[in-house]
Amino acid sequence: MTTLHGHVLEQVSTEKYLDLNLHEQLSWNFHTDATAKTANKTRSVIARTVHSCPKNVKAACYTTLVRPVMEYATTAWAPRHTAQNCNKLDQVQRRAARFACHRYERTASVTAMLNNLKWETLETRRNNQRLTMFYRM
Repeated sequence: MTTLHGHVLEQVSTEKYLDLNLHEQLSWNFHTDATAKTANKTRSVIARTVHSCPKNVKAACYTTLVRPVMEYATTAWAPRHTAQNCNKLDQVQRRAARFACHRYERTASVTAMLNNLKWETLETRRNNQRLTMFYRM
């Protein structure tokens, strides 16, 4: 039991600090899961709210409300070391592209939708942000 100025400190395995989910084993899996979950919830709210709007409105909602959640502080925690973490976040963007283009067929090419919407891949955006940070340093 650890105390600080007479207060007992609770030991936890994860903690949220500056909106980053820090794990005791310094793994970013928990943070990536939480980020993908939050982004999917926001994407679902958008889908229910603007389902009858044109493609450009749906795309603007995604780029304004969902993508910043997935990109927050990626220069610190970028999931480049595990493909599983990258895929979780990419799935959110791919679902958003299907929603924006209103094409849910299994044979529809999501890559073509992303190109049509002119959305860069999240990996490209993370790399650009990392390079920008290094330049500013």
